[in-house]
Amino acid sequence: MRIGLFTIAMLAACGLFQPGIGRGQETAPAAVGAQQVLAQSATSGKFTYIVFYREDDQATRSMAQVVGDTVATQPQTVASVFVQISNPAEQAIVKQFDVSRAPMPLTMVTAPNGAITGVFPQRVVEKQLTEAYVTPAMSHCMKAMQQGKLVFLCLQTTPQPTVPEGVADFLADAQFKDRGNVVLVRDGDPAEAQLLAELQLGVAANQANTVFFAPPGVLVGKFTAASTKFEIAGALHKAGKCCDDPNCKHGHAHGPKASTAR
Repeated sequence: MRIGLFTIAMLAACGLFQPGIGRGQETAPAAVGAQQVLAQSATSGKFTYIVFYREDDQATRSMAQVVGDTVATQPQTVASVFVQISNPAEQAIVKQFDVSRAPMPLTMVTAPNGAITGVFPQRVVEKQLTEAYVTPAMSHCMKAMQQGKLVFLCLQTTPQPTVPEGVADFLADAQFKDRGNVVLVRDGDPAEAQLLAELQLGVAANQANTVFFAPPGVLVGKFTAASTKFEIAGALHKAGKCCDDPNCKHGHAHGPKASTAR
């Protein structure tokens, strides 16, 4: 399953990467410290475009132009950096994102927390870059999935952080306790309004208040406050994401058939 806002984000979670660059460049600018730019973006809450390139050719210049023009329209929310993959000084970030053999040039987009939200090899347009922006909660979900974690996005309806009982029980299970991560979203948070609307999460008793994701970018299911750990585990098994064992039988004894909310 996929959802509009994070279709591109889920592609990124499948193992893709990020972006960066200056405006109106006729030639590729000298590489700056990409790690430093990413650190600054994390501090200032900016997305980052990283442009990886091999040669200062027309394809690189065209990509630089698009990225630079896009950055120029929103300098308060996005930064950029240009990385020549053969530059010895940038080998750490080339290795970090595993792009040494990727088609070049390549623009990647990262969220302030480091999650990869978009990957665009060889050619990119402004619409692709701006659509790679995700909400803070979605970026946390993506980062967890990119680290191989199962993720529960839970709607927070009380003043104190509260995890739904079924989710808490699932995460306490010895089979799953080291694999899970929870991201809480406050009901009514304007920064998450579009995400919550697209996921159709709500506070009504029969309405889904939790979304369950599994790597690399699978929407396992949506659950209500009444959903049990057995329903959640059963949905995970049905999605083929229970574990790495191709003969996994964990899901066969997880109780009644799941009645997930859609």
